[in-house]
Amino acid sequence: MRRLTGLSLAATLAAAVAGCAQPVAPPPDPPPAMPDVVLITMDTTRADRIGAYGYEHAHTETIDALAAAGRRYDRAVSPIPLTIPAHAALLTGKYPPNLGIRDNGGARLPADAVTLAELLHQEGYASAASVAAFVTTRTWGFDQGFDAYFDDIPSDGRDFWHASLVGEQVVDRALEWVDGRRGDDGPLFLWVHLYDPHFPYTPPAPYLEQAEGRVYDGEIAYMDDQIARVVDAFAGRDALFVLSGDHGEALGDHKELTHGLYVYEATQRVPLILSGHGVKPEVVDAPTSLVDVVPTVLSILGLAAPAGLDGAVSPGAARPAYSESWQLATRFGIAPHLGVVDGSLKLIDTPRPELYDLASDPQELVNLAEGRPEEVERLRGVLASFGFKPPGAPAVADPEVSAQLQALGYVEGGFAGDLEGPLPDPKDHAALVHLTQRVDRQNLLGHPEEGLKALDTLVASYPEVVEFQTRRASLLGQLGRKEEAVAASRAALALAPADPQARMNLASSLAYAEQYDEAAELYRALVDELSYVPKIRVLTVSAVMASAAGVDAGVEEGLRLLEANPEDDALAGAIGVPLALRGETQRARPLLERGLRANPPGRSVAYAMALMTPIEDKAGIQGLLEAEVANYPGNAPAVAMLGDLYARDKAWEASVELFRSASAAQPEVLRWKHALAQSLFNVQRFAEARVALDRALQVAPEDVDLIVLDANLISKEGDPVRARARFDEAQRMSR
Repeated sequence: MRRLTGLSLAATLAAAVAGCAQPVAPPPDPPPAMPDVVLITMDTTRADRIGAYGYEHAHTETIDALAAAGRRYDRAVSPIPLTIPAHAALLTGKYPPNLGIRDNGGARLPADAVTLAELLHQEGYASAASVAAFVTTRTWGFDQGFDAYFDDIPSDGRDFWHASLVGEQVVDRALEWVDGRRGDDGPLFLWVHLYDPHFPYTPPAPYLEQAEGRVYDGEIAYMDDQIARVVDAFAGRDALFVLSGDHGEALGDHKELTHGLYVYEATQRVPLILSGHGVKPEVVDAPTSLVDVVPTVLSILGLAAPAGLDGAVSPGAARPAYSESWQLATRFGIAPHLGVVDGSLKLIDTPRPELYDLASDPQELVNLAEGRPEEVERLRGVLASFGFKPPGAPAVADPEVSAQLQALGYVEGGFAGDLEGPLPDPKDHAALVHLTQRVDRQNLLGHPEEGLKALDTLVASYPEVVEFQTRRASLLGQLGRKEEAVAASRAALALAPADPQARMNLASSLAYAEQYDEAAELYRALVDELSYVPKIRVLTVSAVMASAAGVDAGVEEGLRLLEANPEDDALAGAIGVPLALRGETQRARPLLERGLRANPPGRSVAYAMALMTPIEDKAGIQGLLEAEVANYPGNAPAVAMLGDLYARDKAWEASVELFRSASAAQPEVLRWKHALAQSLFNVQRFAEARVALDRALQVAPEDVDLIVLDANLISKEGDPVRARARFDEAQRMSR
């Protein structure tokens, strides 16, 4: 069973080309008889939802078979419940504090960090990665050492932070690369990152049915089938398979809905399996950290590990495993979750410490700290021996990412209160954790109203937390409550008046509220201060163009900024769009050509270029429009123009995908609902057409065109009498 990709062949091929990493030095000649190495990371996957780890409801036949034939680590520990730093640790053998990556979005993998890909490349391996989500793209430095890096992930142009691909798409790209290496003599290193168990859980129907409605289990079952495809691709080859989670998912344990804030076992105990070349069947019971993966893999291959790694070969001498999450402190002013596992004991060092015996209490239900103070002090000493300091100010990762993270609640300017001295115990603020993650879940489910209710409670209870104010402003903007969004942004700025990001958030709220004059003034004041955020230049120019100063003033401002920042292709495109729309083709063309080189091109850049493309170049126009709607499915003029092209060619299957995407991006637009139903009718997918048409009729039950389509569909459904009556109704209404 496989999930449909929703990508055209052309889009997939384009994504594959765009996803290739910058060329690295050619590998040396490989030593003889080196095996392939296949690393599969399973995002957000709990160990206790895998059959091999004892879960009786699992449908994980491929993972279980690899575990049975190889080495299963029963107590693998993630160092941090966040994707970026957890993968950084897994790929380098170093703990997140030693890499300077303590959260999602604060920093990228340092260039001087040596990855497993780089180490294997030095040994003659050809290497490729196919990743599933923005959080594993090259933005974060994970492409180091790879010959090919497939990370082109379409988004709606707004929430690229949560942009992702389903497993089938990821594996398709990976296997295309593997197929292209058939006949090569050298060994391969392939990394496949699968994101399917991440919220929201939407397994394909057959997997949901197989899991008896347990959506998280259904996603893992689907992922298992994709892993099977990877394993099958290496049949007959000598290969070492490494399967690992990056962190788990709380699923309500300890009142945590997802992950990221606590370090309980639900998010820290992950599957880790080595199978194939050089591995005999066994179970390792000792705590093993993800930082141990690199030295262990190198040991199996007979290669020496570089000096300075935090990890060690496992199994080996018993060592404690460290976990951390500073999110509670840096975001909310609550004591962080710092944990250590030593033997069967686990300490979570909070103001009221928590001590658990994982052998008898794997769900961490009985806190032994009060009765065993000597163990608490011993394990506090073990924690201190790691020597990790609290995180400092986050580094700038990718310049354009900063503003996006602000709106999504990952980097919000931090807690505005006092972080000195003792901080409150997290156990006294379980409601904050629950409500914060409820906001995330409701947003991802497309229920901003529910998220806003939770934020209203959080703002009232924690008025000193900047994040809650800024996220509330963002949600109010999404709901069209523009003036309230401006007020919330002003409240956030009052909490952190020296924070340039808070001023930028206010400028964005003002622009959305069409208060362009004040927005332009704020942006202009920030454009030099936030020069590391290229997007601010585009925002500044757009605000000036929309202000009383007008388009000419915006173009002049843009050209001035472009002269100072000649590498800014996105800015060039933003200047070119209004020039093209008002017919200044000669001035617009070179700017738009540059704008198309941006990744991704700005809104309407490809559409504006399509408008200037000679009408006889139909393929060129169609390609530009497809590129536009792939990034901006809510660009109505581009959708309409592309829909007309498809209709002329009777390309109804392409129309279905176009209007399905447009309907999702602009659910309020009746035209897209009608076009989707008509396209489904044209390809004789009548059951789906019925669903789409009924949704449209709910919005506009007296729309004559919809009634005519309804009559035709009823006829196809086998009721000619009712179809005739419906058609007569349409005729009467049109008179």
